[in-house]
Amino acid sequence: QMAECGVKRLLIQAPTGSGKSTIAAEIARLAVQRGKRVAAFAHRRRLVVQLGDRLSLYGVHCGIILNGVSSDAFAPVPVISRDTVSRLHLL
Repeated sequence: QMAECGVKRLLIQAPTGSGKSTIAAEIARLAVQRGKRVAAFAHRRRLVVQLGDRLSLYGVHCGIILNGVSSDAFAPVPVISRDTVSRLHLL
C-alpha cells in the first residue's frame, strides 16, 4: 500500500524491544514477494547478525555484508552495517 502512495524508502525508529526487526522482516518479506529488493541497515555488527537471523526466521533470503564477513551479497535482502556502508561509500 505504501508503494501505491509513492513511498520508496522507509525508516523505522522505535524503542528497544518494540519489534523493529519483526516489522522490518514482514516489510521485506512482502517486498520480496513483489519482486523488489530491500536493503536493511543496522548500527552495530551484532544487530546486523540479529536482523539477519530474524529475516531468515520469517523466510526472507538475506545476505550479511560486514567488514571481513560476507554471505550472499546478491541476496534479495542484504543486511549491512552502517560502518560498512560508510567504508564502501555505498550511499
